[in-house]
Amino acid sequence: MGQIIAAVLIILFIIFAFVPLAHLNNNHVEIQSVKQDLNLAARAVCNSFKKSFENYESLSEGYEQTACTDIRLDKARLLREFYDILKKNCYNGIKFSQMKERICLKVLVYSDRFFIADRSDRWSPPFFFNIYKGQPINDIVALNTVTDDVSFYKNSEKIILPVTHPDVGIMPEEKEQIIINRLNEVISQNTYDEAKKRGLAIKIRNPDKSDMTYRLEYRYFNILEGITFFVLYAEDESVFIHNRSYEFKNYNVAGYTLKLKNRR
Repeated sequence: MGQIIAAVLIILFIIFAFVPLAHLNNNHVEIQSVKQDLNLAARAVCNSFKKSFENYESLSEGYEQTACTDIRLDKARLLREFYDILKKNCYNGIKFSQMKERICLKVLVYSDRFFIADRSDRWSPPFFFNIYKGQPINDIVALNTVTDDVSFYKNSEKIILPVTHPDVGIMPEEKEQIIINRLNEVISQNTYDEAKKRGLAIKIRNPDKSDMTYRLEYRYFNILEGITFFVLYAEDESVFIHNRSYEFKNYNVAGYTLKLKNRR
């Protein structure tokens, strides 16, 4: 009798301990699979340049311009290419539909501005990397990811100063963090969950931070090296096993960057 009870207890232990672990392992595999599919699809950015003489003239210069503001992508074509590649990588239409539904934001980052597309693929107006500076400038200054210069207008004249200039007073590391914070501010606003009382934020690496602990923690994602297209994928799954609820989450950020050869 004791052996039977022991056997039953062992079976129950296996069920309660290993079934959730099996789901956890499957969730880990799914996370890696989703990330790979999204990363491959994000390469659509390479095939989405606007077909204009000015755009190709800029590209012919080797994509080594100081500001790279003349190089532009066709955002509608970018999404078409992205979904086309993603669909080909999915093993069936159901998986593709599920993945597409769980992509909550698409983000396109240039050196001086960025755009976001919502779940319905509607692109926003541009969000610029601008800040207001007081005396002696008393104006909005434009930041960019390519150089450590800022620009602003005074009496209709465009003025460019290094960020470390006394009139500006920003260190390069601070400038990069302002840009990162601006991105996360808009991303958080557009992914805000009323039930959770928060939005999503991304660990974007600041290339000017030298702390090794920081660089190890933030080593995976740096969008400040050129033109970047990335997507945010969010999946929450509740699994009920023996009247107990287990939460399995799959949050992914995946993208691709057209890097600048002359990035400092």
